[in-house]
Amino acid sequence: RDLQNACLLEEGDRGWWWDEETVRLHDTVRDMVLWITGPELLVFAGRTNTACVPQWEIAKRVSWESSMLPYESLNCPNMTTLLLFLRTRRSLKRRFQIPGGFFTHMPALRVLDLSPSFFRLEFPIEITFLVRLQYLNLTSSRVPILPREFGNLVNLRHLILDQNNLRRIPWEAVSTLTRLQVLKMRWCGYVFGRDASHPLLELNDLEHLKQLCDLSLTVESWPSLEKIADSDLLQASVTSLTVTFDHGSPSGTIMAMKIGKLSNLRHLLLQDNPEQPMEGELRFHPGQLPNLESLRLGNFTNVTILELLLRRLRRLDIVHCHGFTELTWAGQLACLEMISVSDCHRVTELLADGSSLPSDDSSSFPKLRVMHLDGLPALDRISTRPLLLPSMEDLYVRFCPCLKQLP
Repeated sequence: RDLQNACLLEEGDRGWWWDEETVRLHDTVRDMVLWITGPELLVFAGRTNTACVPQWEIAKRVSWESSMLPYESLNCPNMTTLLLFLRTRRSLKRRFQIPGGFFTHMPALRVLDLSPSFFRLEFPIEITFLVRLQYLNLTSSRVPILPREFGNLVNLRHLILDQNNLRRIPWEAVSTLTRLQVLKMRWCGYVFGRDASHPLLELNDLEHLKQLCDLSLTVESWPSLEKIADSDLLQASVTSLTVTFDHGSPSGTIMAMKIGKLSNLRHLLLQDNPEQPMEGELRFHPGQLPNLESLRLGNFTNVTILELLLRRLRRLDIVHCHGFTELTWAGQLACLEMISVSDCHRVTELLADGSSLPSDDSSSFPKLRVMHLDGLPALDRISTRPLLLPSMEDLYVRFCPCLKQLP
């Protein structure tokens, strides 16, 4: 945020994934940075003949964006940062293999980013020899298994495993990473407690990571959610949580009570099971989830939302919630910047009446910049009274045949 305020970074493309935000570097700033750093910073894009680059031995930071890697071993004794953006056509279903010995001559490496990769990546065992590594990003690299030797990376502070196909994580691979501060495992494919016949990573093992302060998880069972809510360390460190139950769900009241304990939670995705839907009421009281910034609700059919008093909520996304008829409580979200409601067949009004709106202010969403309404066949009005939307930038309406008037 400080870099953005100083105009060194700009706001990038904003995807419609529930907490996706990006930043970009202006071309002029980029050119200035490259000029100031000189040969210590190397940036490659497209096909590059590495034999023609004489600065490898003095380079400290390298960004490589291409569909291929050099096959020769690179001698980079001073390199501390390596960003590999390895891209290929999505239709090309081949397994990518990093050349053997590729990391052998990078003993000083501290930051390694292997994301995004639009292909399957076999985990290079030699990465486990980079004992000075402090940051490792394997997002979308399709890694199936973390080897036990992964535990050799005892200096690791940041580990990002989001959006992978992880089937197995031996407990030895993570339990020794006692300096870990950030661990992100959203949609990584790994399910805690699925296979008790092998010594795999469990939520209990994460409690030994005493420096952990930023934890992102996907849980698919009620016992896992209970474990997080009842553990002091996990309760305080979870900042992003995705809850999707494969089997029976608790009542909305009980689930809200457990999730409400996560005082540092910033991003929450709740997805119900249509085959065994949740029952009851979903209500977060004042004081619960004080830091929540984005909320996504999906597939709720039998749950009633009475109120969500989330004072800092900036983004709300509601999808396939056929049990909802109105979103009266949304009028209390004064900090809301983005709202998306799609495929909710029974929603008739976003604000059922004016009772939730402050009587002395005709604008219920003073900060709202983006509103997306899609697939709402019963929606006939957004509000019972005109709304002032002074910050509105993007209003998108599709497949709302009964809606006759825009705000």
